Amino acid sequence: MKKIIYAFCLFLIYFSYLNVFAIDKCTSSEMARLKELANNVKFNYNHKFEMVDEEYHEIWSSYNFEILNFNNDLKIYVNGKDDLIDINTFKNRDFSSGEVVFYIYSYTNNLCTDELLKKVQIDLPLYNEYYYFNKDKCSEYPEFKFCKEFMNISDYNFEEIDKEFQEYIKKEDKNNFLNKDNYKLYFIIGGFSLVLIIGISILIIIKKKGKNSDI
Repeated sequence: MKKIIYAFCLFLIYFSYLNVFAIDKCTSSEMARLKELANNVKFNYNHKFEMVDEEYHEIWSSYNFEILNFNNDLKIYVNGKDDLIDINTFKNRDFSSGEVVFYIYSYTNNLCTDELLKKVQIDLPLYNEYYYFNKDKCSEYPEFKFCKEFMNISDYNFEEIDKEFQEYIKKEDKNNFLNKDNYKLYFIIGGFSLVLIIGISILIIIKKKGKNSDI
């Protein structure tokens, strides 16, 4: 009898251990569900102007984000775990150009909470001030290397770019002029060749008719 009671006690201890282990464990299926929620989250950003100084060719601009497909089983930090996002007011927050990193964590009532699910890194590009003040010229010569709306031009000043732009315009205009002259030349040569072919054909026909009449 004592052996039976002893074995029963061991069984209870073992069964309790299994239950505790099961409770303490974050299941793989729950983690898969949370990671799927994290993968569905999307970050869209928009560029906006805050101020433009025409005289000094300066622009103060920023970005704001919109977070889509957010789920209450998640929480999001930006640029570190000390900066938890309030999803209701986050769209009013401004960011300057540069790297922004979002960390998506689980936020559940089970033991899978506070797990890092996904890290999203976004590089916000620098706005090209030269492009802003020269949109008309850039619309005519969009292939010019400084006519991109977003790029870093901090190593250049406007005078240097203007000088290079003028040289580029002269070169492009010259090439366009030569191309137009080439088209004219091709047209003249083509027309002359066509007249020559027609003339030779007429002469051949006339000769053939003369031979037939002699017969």
